[in-house]
Amino acid sequence: MDGLNQLTETFDVSVLATMMGIPKEGPSAGVTMVTGIVSALRNVPVCHDIAMTGEITIMGKVLGVGGIQAKLLAALDAGVKTVILPAENEQDVRYLPDYMQKKVEIRYVSDIKEVLELALVKQ
Repeated sequence: MDGLNQLTETFDVSVLATMMGIPKEGPSAGVTMVTGIVSALRNVPVCHDIAMTGEITIMGKVLGVGGIQAKLLAALDAGVKTVILPAENEQDVRYLPDYMQKKVEIRYVSDIKEVLELALVKQ
């Protein structure tokens, strides 16, 4: 595993999604994709009872997304204990029914480092 650790310390990884100027579904999976890539490169698993959403910038800033109520309902149905949401979406959660807010722990983030700290299993 030393070779893998050396690789992750000496190289940057960039994933380019083409035609970004065209509105489409999918940018809310940005933090999830980055978390999966970092998990694989570091050989550190992602917590099994966590869900996340958020668009990601090239500099690692987490941006707000739409459809928060539907995403939280899906997390509740899946038995998720913690949901990571962009800080920009905090206002959206305030208007959701209390039962939704009380059944999961919601953590607000603004940077990918915060996501990784919450999502990756502590070694």
